[in-house]
Amino acid sequence: MGLRCRLACRQVPRPRVFRAASRLALATAAMVVAWCGPSAAATPAAPEVLSAYAIPSALGPGGGAVSVTGRVKNARSCQLELLSRQPFPVVYSHNPTNACQSGAFSAHVLIGANPSPVKRTVAFALVARDASLSFTGRFYVSVAPLLAPSVLSAYATPSALGPGGGAVSVTGRVKNARSCQLELLSRQPFPVVYSHNPTTACQSGAFSAHVLIGANPSPVKRTVAFALVARDASLSFTGHFYVSVAPRPPYRPPPPPPPLPNQYTPGSTGYDVSWPQCQTPGSTLTKPLPNAPSFAVVGVNDGTIGRFNSCFAAETAWAGQGLSVYIILQPAPPASQAPFEVSGPKSSCAATSQQCAAYNWGYNYAQADLAFVSAQGLQPEIWWLDIETAEGWPTSAAAQPANAAVVQGALDALTGAGRTAGVYSTWYQWGQITGSYVPPARVPIWVAGATSLSTGYDSAQSYCQRALTAGDPSTLASTGIGFAGGTPWLVQYPYAPGAVPVDNDYACG
Repeated sequence: MGLRCRLACRQVPRPRVFRAASRLALATAAMVVAWCGPSAAATPAAPEVLSAYAIPSALGPGGGAVSVTGRVKNARSCQLELLSRQPFPVVYSHNPTNACQSGAFSAHVLIGANPSPVKRTVAFALVARDASLSFTGRFYVSVAPLLAPSVLSAYATPSALGPGGGAVSVTGRVKNARSCQLELLSRQPFPVVYSHNPTTACQSGAFSAHVLIGANPSPVKRTVAFALVARDASLSFTGHFYVSVAPRPPYRPPPPPPPLPNQYTPGSTGYDVSWPQCQTPGSTLTKPLPNAPSFAVVGVNDGTIGRFNSCFAAETAWAGQGLSVYIILQPAPPASQAPFEVSGPKSSCAATSQQCAAYNWGYNYAQADLAFVSAQGLQPEIWWLDIETAEGWPTSAAAQPANAAVVQGALDALTGAGRTAGVYSTWYQWGQITGSYVPPARVPIWVAGATSLSTGYDSAQSYCQRALTAGDPSTLASTGIGFAGGTPWLVQYPYAPGAVPVDNDYACG
């Protein structure tokens, strides 16, 4: 523009003599002089950004802090601007009081973590200004992609358990993960309890946990499915593994205990006596009895529970070395009012349970009979429980469990005292009274009802064989005549015409 000014000024000659001129010529000359005169101003120098960069210029996926440095000239102010958009925060600052002083600019920028699996580039601009003039210098910072986590391996040791379940150790290897979690995917009818330590999970790429798996209650194999989930921010990866639990084996009841060997000499015969053989009610003397029995069963009671045979001492003396005894049992009274019901092994439940009260009733009366016999100086090995419908037992289905509890209580009292305890009854009466109850321990049985020793289907010898099979309590015509799950030791049959009127007994063998 200065050259044009000079050229234009030279083209306008200074007039030596002012002549009359037109107003238009004078005006034009005045404009040229004014444009080219000494008051025209020079154009200011434009600002420039000589350099702008960040250190470091590349960050990992977690982001971080960078320092921005710039050099400018001809600038009165500088400003840092963010040009790009990204899914993470960028926080930057600069000091406007010394920005661009001596041509230098500096700022600190905090860049957030990259949540995406692709690299991100953050674009900045350093803008240098002087009045209306400006200059922009661009620079960039890259943020590495967030690498997706993965599960390299996941398994349980052992991977197969028996039907009882057990403990397994879980081991896993992961990469690019900040946290790991063990998850149960399947449903199963048994507990699964697992734990892991979140403070150490995934450290150095390793995961471990301990899992306790419960017993399998079903008859089919169960597979427990687990997932090891590795995570980093919003990204995750799942690895699956499995533990099988064998099926529960089919229930097989334990074999019954072997029957006790008959403690009577097989094939021998003997007798049973009690209060009817006393000379008179309350007498201590007996009526005439058979001579020299090989064995004899003597009744402890006088036909009623809780009262004793008055001629017991005389009858046991007659029995000699072949002595065994029997006791009478009767049903427990209702409402648990008797002292023998509310005290005993099941006193804690006797007030609210008729079966508990009935158990105590049988147990306590058997204890009383043991004490009576012991006071006579006798310790017979074999004790029988006399269970007959004639003793007033209720036979309804509702009453049968309590009746069975009376019997079981007496059995437990006798066996607890070290005695061999058996049951005297018939299959039909036992079914009516106890509902065909089978005690937990096998008991010997003394079978009533034979008609002779050896003649015919209903003989004592025949009964020994028929009693090996359980009888049908719904009929008196049952072929099998066993009861209580017991083994026949004795069979009772009537005395022969003209013989001493005492019941006879045959020892099975």
